[in-house]
Formats: sequence, C-alpha cells, structure tokens
Amino acid sequence: MTSLFTVASAVTSADGTVIAVDRTGPDDASSVLVVVDGVLAHRPPSTLDLARGLATPGEASGGPPIATVRYDRRGRGASGFTPPYAVARELEDLAAVLDTTGPATLLGISTGAFLALRAAADLREHVTAVVVHKPRYDVADAGSFAWRHLVAAVESCVAEGDPDAAVELFLDVAGMPPEYVDGIRHRPSWSDLRAHAASIAYDGHLVLEAAAAARTGTDARIPQCVSVVADDDPGTLVAAVRTVSRAYAP
Repeated sequence: MTSLFTVASAVTSADGTVIAVDRTGPDDASSVLVVVDGVLAHRPPSTLDLARGLATPGEASGGPPIATVRYDRRGRGASGFTPPYAVARELEDLAAVLDTTGPATLLGISTGAFLALRAAADLREHVTAVVVHKPRYDVADAGSFAWRHLVAAVESCVAEGDPDAAVELFLDVAGMPPEYVDGIRHRPSWSDLRAHAASIAYDGHLVLEAAAAARTGTDARIPQCVSVVADDDPGTLVAAVRTVSRAYAP
C-alpha cells in the first residue's frame, strides 16, 4: 500500500549546517522528486498537496507512485544558517539531500528554478531531470540591474533592523500594488515573511548568478531534460513530474 505519511528528518551540509527535510511516499519508490522552494517559501502546503498526489499511482497519466522530498533551504523554516551566504553553500545543501535520496528529479519553483538548474549542471549524475515552475524572473541585463539594486537594498534594510521594509521592497519589485501590500501586512503570515526577509537577497544572488551564466554561455552545461511549466493547475505540474520521472528515472 502506498504511504501518504510525511516523515521528517534532517541532513547535515558540508559546512555543518543542519537542513530540515521531509519525505512523502513509499521508501521503495523507483522515482524521487526533490522540491526546491522559491523566494520566501519553505515547504508550503501546496507542495505537500503535490507530494500526496505523486504518492498515489497516476490514473490519467499512469505510472507508479513517486516519493517527494521537501527541504527548508538554509536560513528558512527549521533549517539552520551558517554565514556568510553563498550560492555554493546552497548547492552543498542540495547535494546533502540528494545523498540520502539517490538520483532524483528536481522541481524548482519560482527563483528555486535557478538553484535547481545550477544543481543540474554541477551535480550532474545526482540529478536525472529538472522541472521548473514559473521561473519568471528576468535574467537579461535590465532584470539583472533591478536585482542588483534589490539585493543591496534588502541587505541594507536587514542590517538596519528593518525587515518589514525589505519585504515591502521585494513585493513592490514583484509588482504587487501598494494596497495589496498593506493588506498582507495585517495578516498573520506577515510575521513569517519578515522573519525570512534576509533570504530575499539570497534568491537575488541566485538570479544574478544565473544571469552571469547566461551571458557567458555556461548555462549550456545542463545535460538533463528540462521541462518548463507555466500553468498554475496542480494537475499539470503532477503530469509534468510524472512524465520526466518515468522517462528519466535511474
């Protein structure tokens, strides 16, 4: 019987940082999906719903159950953080997760797509395929310019003890109308956003490194199949993961 239980654990990254992990699905699954969250996210309910859907054998798309591993990126949720931040450390975190799963498909969501793609290039045999969901941030020159300024501004706000301003800056750059931002500030979820304000700059560094790779052509080093999903329908994402996992499972 397929298990829908989610089991929590942790791994230790190369620099000693403890990374919180959970797994949903059978231990003997032939395919594993590792979710790489985007900006400000840490194992949200939507990816748990996805995990439960993948743990159930597909009816429309077919295929055996897929185990899903989610983790809190460093500096988020239940994971630790060892300064200073570097994209290389995030790659080591993901490598530590993959050491426990074996070769897996990566699902990179939003800015997490840039980390997933970088991992595909650098970790190679540990990554069988990549699905990216709405990697909508611009890595062209204009986008890089905006992110450079955002990273500097966010880091300044955090250093000055004003995480609320850092979150507001990001939401403004993301195109959220001021009246929406004001509404979000009065929701319970705002405290979580402000607690993770520093991580906005971390994702900015991811985007900037992706932009540099695009300029130099080093992004062409990705040998795995990459599937891009721009649809918000959860069923579309499940189908995409099932397709690449079935085709490229080790």
